[in-house]
Amino acid sequence: MDRTIEIRSRMAMIRDNLDHHAEDVVKEARRSTDWRIYFAHHPYAWASAAFALGYLIVPKKTRPEVHVDGKNLEKIIRDAAAEAAKPAKATLTASILGMLFPLLQGAALKGAASLWEAKLKAQNTEENEEAEEVSSSPPPRWPR
Repeated sequence: MDRTIEIRSRMAMIRDNLDHHAEDVVKEARRSTDWRIYFAHHPYAWASAAFALGYLIVPKKTRPEVHVDGKNLEKIIRDAAAEAAKPAKATLTASILGMLFPLLQGAALKGAASLWEAKLKAQNTEENEEAEEVSSSPPPRWPR
């Protein structure tokens, strides 16, 4: 009988330990698959890998080959001089908005000022009417 009790208690202890070990295994598996831990421990390696990947992904900028000889050089100089002599292009929308904005701004400011003035006048007239009502009414009689 003592042997069975001893075996049962040992099996219960093993089950408890097994539960704890299983929880530890799950925690360790989650920890080992979390990329943030690796990033926190090795930030320079991750930054280097990101830089290398970006360098490999971005295509190289290709420059057109230009053979410069006497004729090409004269043409390039003429084209550059003609481009520099042209006035800057302004789009129609930008020029129209450039003319209308000061006009609209002035109208908006005048409208806001007149609305503010009307509001202040109305407030002053209400206060004056209340003051006249108070002064024209007889003083209240207090019970003695």
